[in-house]
Amino acid sequence: MKYRCSFLGLTLTLIVSSCYVTRPRYSTLEEVMQVQQGMHFDTVTSILQSEPYDFLTRDDSGNVSYLYKYRQVDIHTLPNSPKRNTGVEVEGRFRDLILTFDIDSLVTEIYTKPEDVESSVEKKDVDVLGIVNTVTTFLSVTLPSILVYLSIR
Repeated sequence: MKYRCSFLGLTLTLIVSSCYVTRPRYSTLEEVMQVQQGMHFDTVTSILQSEPYDFLTRDDSGNVSYLYKYRQVDIHTLPNSPKRNTGVEVEGRFRDLILTFDIDSLVTEIYTKPEDVESSVEKKDVDVLGIVNTVTTFLSVTLPSILVYLSIR
């Protein structure tokens, strides 16, 4: 019984630890649409519920550009559905929002990259290949080692 609990705990730890994929802090399109020129940096941070993802540029006059990430919402429908825009809303692609702040920390420019420019962020939440590799490694290496150890005792 003691070994079963240890075995189960080890197995769950190995499987779960290989599932995590890093995602950036991101906002929604609705939050991005609330940002306007003239807003203060703190107000923008409050609206987007996120700090900048990356620092881009600083010019001689003190203007600073930051990169924020936001995520589109896509609608998945059944093929050949007669109704438009009906279905299940799912998280879509990551998009880049570039905000430029002046020396007084007020927004002077709002810019997003064109849709055909792909954001360089992983899109998957669960690493299925990592899970398969972990289970395969466990079954082919760790499990036989445990069985040999138990048979010696």
